[in-house]
Amino acid sequence: MGNWNRPEYFPFSSISSTTAAFVLAAFIGLAGWLSAPATAAPLSAPCTEASPSAAECDPVNSGHPMPIGGSVGGYDTGSAPFVSVTPGASSKTSGEAIGCATGTCAGNQGAVFSLPVARINGGGGLLTQFQWTSTGGSTIGIMVKLWDVNPTNTTCKDQTAYSGGTTDDAHLLTPPFSLTPAAPAVTTGDAKTYASYSFLPPLSFKNQDSTATEYVYVCVISAGSDTADESTAVSAQLSAVQD
Repeated sequence: MGNWNRPEYFPFSSISSTTAAFVLAAFIGLAGWLSAPATAAPLSAPCTEASPSAAECDPVNSGHPMPIGGSVGGYDTGSAPFVSVTPGASSKTSGEAIGCATGTCAGNQGAVFSLPVARINGGGGLLTQFQWTSTGGSTIGIMVKLWDVNPTNTTCKDQTAYSGGTTDDAHLLTPPFSLTPAAPAVTTGDAKTYASYSFLPPLSFKNQDSTATEYVYVCVISAGSDTADESTAVSAQLSAVQD
């Protein structure tokens, strides 16, 4: 039997004590790194959640805000989806549109209401409600049409018989619907009449203008002889959740 104390059976026996200590320390360091808990990298500048409007903090990496993703609600600044105009001095007969008397009011060309509902040009969302207000207190029924493009092939002009266009009708967001304005239950200090239509489920829309805009387009058509809206403001408004 050979001599087991010979160096060839123990090749590490010739390693110096300094080298052996270095190798041992490296193994210990590697084991510690592998067993350490993971820590999220910073997402952005610290936040404190000092108020309800402060950024929400990341529960894993405390002191840093959560990343933002997906859709965010709320209207963009300065783009209220509300337009008020004054119709002409003559009464509307059944089938005539109700809108700007001069045909060039802000937000109302002819009698088409351009309501800036989308957050950005070419944007979309979910329509939840349409509201119509007659300052003169009309109780005559109306028909409402909505498009995702400017209906330039449709005749929608104040005190003029409505005439649809096939090209535009392909962009109707929903079948036309009818409303009858009425006074509120308590009329003290309020001579206006109102009508509203809720979209259930909410109505998906996306602006389809060739040059993108924020608008949904609306035409309101009288269903009878309307004298209350002569030279008296009317308004159209849409409510929506924006993409």
